[in-house]
Amino acid sequence: MKLWIKLTVSAALLAFFFFKVGAAEVLEILGKGDLLLLFLAAAAIIATLLIDGMSLFVLVSQFPKVSLKGTIQGYLYSWSAGLLLPGRAGDLIIIPYFRKRGLTIGESLAAIITNKITSLFFTLLIAIIGAYLFLPGQALGLFFLLAAALALGGFFLASEKARKFVRKRLLGKYDAQFTGFYRTLKGYFTVGRKALALNLIFTASKIAVGGLVPLLLFYAIGGKAPFFMLVVVFNTATLLSFVPFTLSGLGLRESALFVMLTSLHIDPSTAGTVIALMTALAYGLGAVMSAVLRLDGGSGE
Repeated sequence: MKLWIKLTVSAALLAFFFFKVGAAEVLEILGKGDLLLLFLAAAAIIATLLIDGMSLFVLVSQFPKVSLKGTIQGYLYSWSAGLLLPGRAGDLIIIPYFRKRGLTIGESLAAIITNKITSLFFTLLIAIIGAYLFLPGQALGLFFLLAAALALGGFFLASEKARKFVRKRLLGKYDAQFTGFYRTLKGYFTVGRKALALNLIFTASKIAVGGLVPLLLFYAIGGKAPFFMLVVVFNTATLLSFVPFTLSGLGLRESALFVMLTSLHIDPSTAGTVIALMTALAYGLGAVMSAVLRLDGGSGE
């Protein structure tokens, strides 16, 4: 889908969001915000990114030339790019750093995909809770859909015929560049189970710390919301980042958050202000990280 279409859709959705919320009300509430709590919310966002960078590092730490500092720098740069690039393509920007440290594209992809799968697994489980709360009739269907997707994915990765089909039909002459993908991926479930366990722990910690961000923002503007429900709502909304007709879910994510938060009987202006603050903080931090890390050579050390 063309970039201008994504820009148009995201801009239209954001305009609709601010129309429903009321820009004047948001500005009035922001004028009364607690700057210390806003700063702590920004710090919590940075903490979640550092934790996610560490969760990726434990998967590639078996390669001696890969460092924690370089992995986190590369992850932060790829995250900032992923805020705008479609389909989370920004996640792949870290691959050149790994390649310079001796990993093949296949080995790099195995680590990145495994990190995304564990994160998506937790997010989908939380989304099922969200579906039960907001769409009770759909929760059971989503559970079976998740189970079927995991079973199908596991079968596809374990099937030699499926892997041969991908190598011959999809990769073709580029097959050699993806050497090590299956070996590395399989290793996480055999000899590398310790690394996978650490990855799961970091991922769960990231989700818990991430829930502090909207909680702090609510307190910053004098509002209140239950921590558990914020974790459910905001993690459910992250799935919208994969929607192809927007810029990584921009606009659609904010609109969905507004609907879910107001359905919890949270004041619309308060909910809208928190959502606007989270979006502004994320994109503001992303712009700063992108500029700083780009000056430092992108995903290098």
